[in-house]
Amino acid sequence: MKIAILYDVLYPFSIGGGERTNWELARRLVARGHEVTLVSSRMWAGRSDIEREGVRCVGVCRWHARANGLGNRSIAQPVLFAFGTFLFLRRENFDVVVCCAFPYLAALAAKAALAFTRTPLMLMWFEARGLAAWMRQAGPVLGACAAFFEKWASCLSSLNQANSSFTAGRMVRLLGMRPESITIIHCGVDNASLAALTENRKEPAILTVSRLVPHKRIDTLIRAFRNLAGEFPDLMLWIVGSGVERAALESEVRESRLVERVVFMEHVPEESLQRLLGTARVFVLPSEQEGFGMVLVEAMAAGVPVIARRSPLSAAQDIIEDGRDGLLFDSDEALVYLLRRVLTNDDLAATLIAAGKVKAAENDWDGSIVPAFEAWMASATRRHGFGRVS
Repeated sequence: MKIAILYDVLYPFSIGGGERTNWELARRLVARGHEVTLVSSRMWAGRSDIEREGVRCVGVCRWHARANGLGNRSIAQPVLFAFGTFLFLRRENFDVVVCCAFPYLAALAAKAALAFTRTPLMLMWFEARGLAAWMRQAGPVLGACAAFFEKWASCLSSLNQANSSFTAGRMVRLLGMRPESITIIHCGVDNASLAALTENRKEPAILTVSRLVPHKRIDTLIRAFRNLAGEFPDLMLWIVGSGVERAALESEVRESRLVERVVFMEHVPEESLQRLLGTARVFVLPSEQEGFGMVLVEAMAAGVPVIARRSPLSAAQDIIEDGRDGLLFDSDEALVYLLRRVLTNDDLAATLIAAGKVKAAENDWDGSIVPAFEAWMASATRRHGFGRVS
C-alpha cells in the first residue's frame, strides 16, 4: 500500500510518544513492503522532501515554536500545517491517509482534500480531551476553540484508532463517538533490542523522557530529586526532551544548586536513548496528561522500574498495575516516597522489573502492533476502495 501518515511534528526533531509512534510504524511498514510518507512541518534544515531509512519525509510548512496552550506550537502552526496538508494531498495520491486527529485543523484539511476520492481517511487519536480539559490547559478562549475543533474532528471519519482503552473511553464519553467506529491499537515496543539492555550495569540515575511543556510536570520531578539529593549524594537526574519549559526548568535547577547533577539532553539518537533506558535505576513519568505513555512500556522492556502520576487525564494508570509492574503517585510527597523505596529496596525493584517485562512483551511492534495496523488499513481499503475519482 501507498500510505501517508500526517502529524505536524516529526521524530527525532521532536521527542514525544506520538511522533515516535509514527516513526516506528512508518519504518516498519516500509520493511514489510509498503511505501510510506510522513507528512509534517519542516523541522529540519535543507530540502523539504527527504528520505530516512526508506521513509519519505515531507515538510509542508515551516515550524514555528512558541509557548502557549498548545504545548510548544505557535498559534499559527496548526493553520500553516493544515494549509500545507491540503495542498500536498491535492497533489498526490495515496491508497490510505492516516492523520493524527490533533492538530484538528489538519484533520479537517485532509478531509477536504480527499473529497471526491475513494481514499479512506483514518484518524489516530493519541488522546481525547473535551471542553473542560482544554479550558484548563489553554484558557477560556483558546480552550473553547480547541474543544470545538476537537468535536468537529470526531465527526470526520468512521475509521478511528485509539492508542488505549482509556483514550477510547474518553472518545465515547466526552466526544460522543460511536464505539464501533473505534479500533484500539496500542503503541509498540521493540522488545528485541530493549530486552538486551536488561543486563546493563545500572547507574545511580533517575531518567525521564518527555516534551518539556507545562502539563508534563517535569518541575515535579526536579523538586522530588532536590528532596532526595542529600540522602543519595551520587544520584543523578537525566531529563531527555525539548520544549518551551526548558529555560524555566534549568532556572529551577540552578536555584536548587543541582546543576552538576541534573543533565538536560535533547535530540538524542535512538541508540543513545536505549542506552540511557538500559542504565537508569528508575524511570519516572510525572505527566498529568498521557494518551498512552509509550516510553513507560519501553522502560519496562529495558528492565527499569517505572513510576508514573495517577491522573484522570492519563492512561498511565491503565498501563501500570500499581505495585505489580510499576508504581503510581498522587502527590509530590508520594513521588519522593516511591523513589526512595525503589532506590533502597532491591527486592521491590526486581519484582517490578520482572512483571514489567511481561507487560512489555504484550506490545511488541513486529509481533502484534504493526500487523494490527496493517489489518486495520487493509480493511479500510477493502471497504472504501481507494484512489481519486477520474
